[in-house]
Amino acid sequence: MRQNYSAFLLFNILLLICTGVLSCQELKDDYNWFDQVVGIENTGLYDGVVYMEKYRMINAETKFFTSPDFLAGSVIYDGKPYYDQHLKYDVFGDDLLLKVKDRLGGFTIKLFKEKIAGFTIDGHTFTKVPDPSGDSVNMGFYEVVIDNDQFKLFTKHLKRDIVRKDRKTRYYEFLDLKKQQVLFYNGSYHSIRSKKDLTELFPPLKKEIDSFYRVARSLRNSDPDAFMKALITRIQTLVPPENKQTAE
Repeated sequence: MRQNYSAFLLFNILLLICTGVLSCQELKDDYNWFDQVVGIENTGLYDGVVYMEKYRMINAETKFFTSPDFLAGSVIYDGKPYYDQHLKYDVFGDDLLLKVKDRLGGFTIKLFKEKIAGFTIDGHTFTKVPDPSGDSVNMGFYEVVIDNDQFKLFTKHLKRDIVRKDRKTRYYEFLDLKKQQVLFYNGSYHSIRSKKDLTELFPPLKKEIDSFYRVARSLRNSDPDAFMKALITRIQTLVPPENKQTAE
């Protein structure tokens, strides 16, 4: 657990390193230059297993995040950031896939989860959420929705598989499940599954939370993710500043 938490902190530090001696672009350029000099094949990035797809998917209902195509992204792997990579996030298996450079074969490898501190793909940032309690939060890759000193909101994307058959073939579809929300607040991680979880976490704000659920009902039905982000943002404005706590 200490190793996972250290990786989590490293990932957030690198996300915030835009200030100081090096800018984010300068840091990225330095790492890219190093990878080019030594050869990406000689770095630790290509430490994984060759990936073979076992599910036949013939329509848009795939197991991947955003798209079944490789997308531009970056990953912090075994403590080192790698930029300008081609990645796919397998939501169903909670696996990160990497396309090897064409000059080296162009095949796909599955990166080892335990070595991944976090990654970005198609403009979305993911990290692993530590589980200090052992049962309140399922370890896995969570999208970072809100990230500030007072609150950190994470979303776990989930899918389920369905076997389909037609006259000639058997294939799979993967449908979205209700996402899991996790809130870091006051030094702890909290699973947010319902309004009750929030009112128990913020008892003085029960009336405000109830009111938000009533007023924003249509948003909750049409876009649950946007609803939760808006609600946490609203709660943040009502929580006294002295209750701020960072993930240290």
